Amino acid sequence: MGATSRKQVIDDLKIAVGQPIVPATRFSYNEVTHTILAKGFDNRIGTACAVAIMRDLEDEVDSFPFNLVAAPAAQEEVGTRGATLTVRRVQPNLAVILEGTPSDDFTNPDPLLQGKLGSGPQIRHRDNSYVANTALIDLFNQAAQAENIPTQHAVREGGGTNAGPISLGNLGTPCATIGIPSRYAHTNACFCSYDDFHATVELTKAFLRRLTLEDIQSFDLKTFH
Repeated sequence: MGATSRKQVIDDLKIAVGQPIVPATRFSYNEVTHTILAKGFDNRIGTACAVAIMRDLEDEVDSFPFNLVAAPAAQEEVGTRGATLTVRRVQPNLAVILEGTPSDDFTNPDPLLQGKLGSGPQIRHRDNSYVANTALIDLFNQAAQAENIPTQHAVREGGGTNAGPISLGNLGTPCATIGIPSRYAHTNACFCSYDDFHATVELTKAFLRRLTLEDIQSFDLKTFH
């Protein structure tokens, strides 16, 4: 801005305390690297996945033995408020959290990588907000193997997602977090692989198509209360 005083910011530039700003980042796609560039892929990329999945399954959902709900939950970064309200309203039997997860392919050597652009959806086993339901993860692994979809696996020492409040809601909700690695997450210039995005959509659709009523009933934690 070039301002030299608080008065200049408020009186001359008319910028108030708490006034929101919007980074001026344009969406772009690189045909050579198959990467997409935009702001806030955590978690706009997850929302885009949910929209694509619901669109692709539009003619199939009536035949599923369950009600499929997609919920773009707001304010994850400031207390997972949207997810906390969503789980109370929807009361899900299980949940799949589609996440723009931080990639680590620009800081770590290959043996330590858990999130690499172009290497497929990332299945997160734990973070500081939840521990994944292993039976649910097994179903995702089976779907990935059946559809020849490459996956990555992550055990995170920190961080968290909407899986935290969702896993604690409705007397306990089995959760799996499926991530699309995002380089430079939480910035106004994030990179994701379109191939990872497409693979995440296909993996989640394959999981949903294979999911049975018996699977859902076997996850019902309320039967143990």
